[in-house]
Amino acid sequence: MLTTVDKNDSDQTLEVRHYGTKENTYLLYNDDGISYDYERDKYSLTELKSSKNTKGELTGSFNSLKENNYSYSNIVWRWMTMQH
Repeated sequence: MLTTVDKNDSDQTLEVRHYGTKENTYLLYNDDGISYDYERDKYSLTELKSSKNTKGELTGSFNSLKENNYSYSNIVWRWMTMQH
């Protein structure tokens, strides 16, 4: 189940689980999950990117495209598929 970010808690971590061996880019949208405040531009948008390093291993990065009270303070990546 997805949960929203608690805007009163400044230390929230999101774990991204990546399945597969391909590079990709994702957009993560988040708002309060309750109101229509997103209509007043109150949401966050984060780019999540998996890419291969010089050794061919997947690495994860993130870039905040739009910050608001609903942004995560930390994002960690978990690789669910064995890499060769």
